[in-house]
Amino acid sequence: MMGDSTSAAKRAFGARVLACSSLAAIAIVTASPASAQSEPPPQPATPAAQTSDPAGQTTATGQSAPEGLADIVVTAQKRGVAERAQSVPVAITALNAAALRDANVTSLSSLTASIPNVSLDGSGTFNGQANFEIRGFGISSSIPSVEPSVGVFIDGVYQGQTLGIITDLFDIDSIEVLRGPQGTLFGRNTTGGAVSINTRRPGDKFAMEGKLSLESGPLVTAAASVEGPIGTPNLRGKITVYSSHDAGYYHNRFTDSRYGASTTLFVRPTLTWDITDRLNTTLIGEIGHIYGDGPPGVNSQVLDKFNVNLDYEGNTDIQYRRLTSETNWKVGFGDGTITNVFGYSRVRALPSSDVDGLPKPFFAIDTYLRQHQISEELRYAGTFGPLKITIGGFYYAQKYFYLESRRLNGGPPIGFGGEIDQKSAAGFGQLQLDLTDHFSLIAGGRYSWERKSAQVATYNAAAPRCNFATLSCQTFNFPGPPFADDGTNTWSRFSPKAGFQYRFNPNAQLYFTYSEGVRSGGYNIRSTVGSVSPGPYDQEIQNSFEFGFKSDLFNHKLRLNGAAFYNRIRGLQRDITIADPAVGSAQITANAGTAEIYGGEGEITWLVLPGLTVGAHFGYLKGKYETLTADLNGAAPGPGYELQLVRLPKWSYGANLSYKHTLANGGVASLNTDYGHVDRAAAQDNNTSFLSSRDLWNGNIAYKLPGGEMTISVFAKNILNDVTWVQASARAAAQGGGVFLTLSRGRSFGGSVAFKF
Repeated sequence: MMGDSTSAAKRAFGARVLACSSLAAIAIVTASPASAQSEPPPQPATPAAQTSDPAGQTTATGQSAPEGLADIVVTAQKRGVAERAQSVPVAITALNAAALRDANVTSLSSLTASIPNVSLDGSGTFNGQANFEIRGFGISSSIPSVEPSVGVFIDGVYQGQTLGIITDLFDIDSIEVLRGPQGTLFGRNTTGGAVSINTRRPGDKFAMEGKLSLESGPLVTAAASVEGPIGTPNLRGKITVYSSHDAGYYHNRFTDSRYGASTTLFVRPTLTWDITDRLNTTLIGEIGHIYGDGPPGVNSQVLDKFNVNLDYEGNTDIQYRRLTSETNWKVGFGDGTITNVFGYSRVRALPSSDVDGLPKPFFAIDTYLRQHQISEELRYAGTFGPLKITIGGFYYAQKYFYLESRRLNGGPPIGFGGEIDQKSAAGFGQLQLDLTDHFSLIAGGRYSWERKSAQVATYNAAAPRCNFATLSCQTFNFPGPPFADDGTNTWSRFSPKAGFQYRFNPNAQLYFTYSEGVRSGGYNIRSTVGSVSPGPYDQEIQNSFEFGFKSDLFNHKLRLNGAAFYNRIRGLQRDITIADPAVGSAQITANAGTAEIYGGEGEITWLVLPGLTVGAHFGYLKGKYETLTADLNGAAPGPGYELQLVRLPKWSYGANLSYKHTLANGGVASLNTDYGHVDRAAAQDNNTSFLSSRDLWNGNIAYKLPGGEMTISVFAKNILNDVTWVQASARAAAQGGGVFLTLSRGRSFGGSVAFKF
């Protein structure tokens, strides 16, 4: 094959990267002055990414921390206990509530330039829809049936639909970003990794906290939570209320008015009950509504900073309900923990968009999604001498109905849609065997089974099947003629994991893992072409090799973490866009061949002086198609080996600075600033459009009043006023031509007042 010789060269280069990284890591960790000693005992299980303060404040365990960098604890390995992130043999970036607050992080998208090889952007076609990417694994699609490569988990519950995921982060306890694949413990559709969001649990004392902020737009946010014991310290409750209104950051030249208005509302009650000293349960509910204008789309032919020119302003309307139950039972068997996590959610969304980005009615889309899901995970984690074990089972069911209406060149609506019912089950386990105080073997695996049943109504001009006015499809032409498939298919797969961890001392380690990731097969619910079957397309299989190191040096003053990796992907799922005058364009989801992605990332954090911390990070990605069984660019007979992989920026890098100083009156002044760069990358598989490079610089200055009950902050975002976009999609001449772009916000300033009593 054409890709064989280049693939061999790339693998050889990847091997050299691993070898060089190994030598560098060994040199770094052996330079640590700390002597080998046993690992400190783990902390009780909690979703919080707790931390010790750099100034030497006490940690959550009540022990005095050394004057050094903060120790963040995570639950990424589902051990039933919270572990130090630096001791876990996983490439992970964790942010706790304090870090999010100090950097004024209010949304997942704002972390894109702060974490190497990670993009947490939206789809761009519709507001509030996630298109996350880690290490080049991601999607560039707004089709509900396209399974993500990065799984999103809220309080341990997998989110089957990505609409409504990009919300504000008030009252969040921690965010853990795990590079992939994470298929052993986190399961389906985590080839790129997993983003775990944990909300804050109620404390055992009465407390109130809140925030009021004003930002350019104007964007006004008010939020508050109240928590405390309910009659007895064993029963604790909390309710969080959030409201945010954006009057519109952009200007629509077509209407000569503000554009981009949005409102976000949610209420989140939480109840925790310590039934006994070994058994506790937590119930978390959430009701939310996001509504406003459509996405800030613009055509490259009329790109003018942060102005749009839309004849159809579109709409955002997402309503969701979530219910999560987590129960933990400490048992004597292996001094272990049995954990049960149940989740239920419903999403109803009516997003729409002017996807030509021009002041003429070339191409507009209205959609409707109705989805509900349930999931259940039961697992046990325990320790038997040198053996640590985590085993469990998982069940997931999702059903959704999708309807789409297109209007082309001012003509009548064109409707199509469908319904998908899916169920999946899995058994998983992971073992860690400590052969010595320093060396451990890691092994695990997950067997998964999934079934999907699809009914799809393609567009039929002679006999329209779907009606957007009634939000219904009367007749489905799939399963049945002209397609041979009956609309139901099952998939199963065993995904292994193996590796080792070598601990030089409690503050320095090397690790290596081989693991396999699986992305679900399925059916294309946005199937517009009656002559092309909606599916099924097969699973996407990833084989991954990773070598990494973590170290805290010079009495916790310097932290160096890094990883190098090589991934090979078989059955690569791609959305192939073909011209179709009847419906504007058609997207066919298919297995397109094989590809490889390799690279590395590194992070450094240095406590220069008490209260002054500086950091830097970098990420490098390289990828190429090895074989192609589909013509991605329509330039037959050449299938497109020369094409860049979608959403694969070559370089990302950045730096940050944090300074805190306690004043004579007891108040605390702080400064936080961060800068991040992400290279240009292909936005579509056919490389007809690209995401712009990004240079983002943010800053936050805060003053915590004496006593600590109130904090006043001023902040600036995108100080360089960089014009960037999160979506780019080429349009045919019949659709107005040019490239449709979805803008990100430019420079904004603001201030906030936060209180806690």
